[in-house]
Amino acid sequence: MEVTDFPSTEADLSSTGAGSSSAGAGLSFTEAGFSFTEAERTDAAVWSAMAAASMSMEAGIEANLLAGGVVVTRPAVDSLFWNQAQSFDRELTREDVEAILHRFQSRGVSKAMLKVTPVSAGDDWENIAAATGLSRSDGGELKWAAPVDNVLEAVADSRTELRVARVEPPDARRWSEKMWEIFGMVDEAAIGAATAVLDQPGWQGYSAWDGDEIAAVGLLHIRGQFAQLLSGATAEKYRSRGAQSALIAARAQAAQQAGAKWITAETSVEPGGLNTSARNLKRAALTNVYKKTFWTWSA
Repeated sequence: MEVTDFPSTEADLSSTGAGSSSAGAGLSFTEAGFSFTEAERTDAAVWSAMAAASMSMEAGIEANLLAGGVVVTRPAVDSLFWNQAQSFDRELTREDVEAILHRFQSRGVSKAMLKVTPVSAGDDWENIAAATGLSRSDGGELKWAAPVDNVLEAVADSRTELRVARVEPPDARRWSEKMWEIFGMVDEAAIGAATAVLDQPGWQGYSAWDGDEIAAVGLLHIRGQFAQLLSGATAEKYRSRGAQSALIAARAQAAQQAGAKWITAETSVEPGGLNTSARNLKRAALTNVYKKTFWTWSA
């Protein structure tokens, strides 16, 4: 079942019908212990870690906790990817939005994006957006989640002829270079930050190898009971060979070993339906629990 709307409060999560069987034992996600707040705080921690990892590179990447979320800025790069606010764990007020926009302005950012969940967009959100100069943008992101045990059961039979392994320190930069290359965002600061983040607690990189060539990549971020799947990408010539399903399996096993209870991930909203990443997650028993909408701002 796909659920693209989230209720007004975390206590009402079960009312979405977010796949009761997916949570196990006939329980709703809330009854099984899923926390919207912790899921979003885990997202925020991703950007904080990336910004910290880039500090020695003087890349100008900053991540500041504000309004219950994180505000990412990189003024030297005119990109919504590097200039965005997201992962809000509560309903946003007009004062919150004004503080976020002030942060962008103070950093010299001319264009930015807010990623807003149904929890952070309250009943007055449309009026707040209009009053602060936000415009609804196309696209969005789907948040996926499932208990770790459910994912492991779903991917138990995943097979690929590629060799899947955790990234060792000597291969960390090659892994990062391949990841950004596949995403079409080759950037020395980004490569350096993703390389360095693997040295931080709770972070693991994974690769699928064809001999000495990296065919696909994936990243795992573990924070308490939440394990987040990030940066899953496969080089074009290796697609449809089971690499991502195998990488999901490897990361789920690592999450279980670390004591995590939940697997989460995000995918882009596509006009034609679920993209390849979303279909891989769905096959791995993850459920779409809510949608983030995009709102843009220009100075």
